[in-house]
Amino acid sequence: MSSRLEEKLGAALERCRTYIDEALVVYVLVQVRKLLESSHEKYTFKNLKFHCDWALHVRLHLKSAQDYLANIDRLIEEIGPAGVEKSTMSEAESLARFDQFMQELGELLKFHSLPTDITDDPETGLKFLNAYIASIEGAGLEGTADGLKHVKSFRVMSIPDETLHDKNVSLPVTFLILAPDNKPIYRWHFTFSITKTD
Repeated sequence: MSSRLEEKLGAALERCRTYIDEALVVYVLVQVRKLLESSHEKYTFKNLKFHCDWALHVRLHLKSAQDYLANIDRLIEEIGPAGVEKSTMSEAESLARFDQFMQELGELLKFHSLPTDITDDPETGLKFLNAYIASIEGAGLEGTADGLKHVKSFRVMSIPDETLHDKNVSLPVTFLILAPDNKPIYRWHFTFSITKTD
């Protein structure tokens, strides 16, 4: 079964070399999710599975979502009124850049000998991330776990796709974290940037 999945996923990844939109990215992630299930790799690539699930749900309450929110809750606790430790901010930035998601996606694709442009080529990767962020933009992570002190939900906002055609490509992203009383407590702003070489 996984060879047919690999064939379909490979064809979609080939299309990503020339054109990427939200529908194609969601299709890729559906096929990745199926591949994780059929090859029993969903426990090896937990972060990847979580991000696939996030793209496919309007609200995510799964354990993986609660773990993600617990991580953010812990970071907010560590940041606290005393300021931001460098290591804490580095971890927050890594979360915001989807580092582990993209790393695990690249590892899975390499393991199955599939095209890796979306993880290895900076321009293609940025377009893929932009479309991924668009797919999760309306989908919140909702906190249901006990022990969350600061976070009720987590939202992502991104920019329109047109800016990705400029010579200097940037992708500003805002992460909005809501407290239990629905007031925004943190907004993290990050910009992914590359310069096209052509």
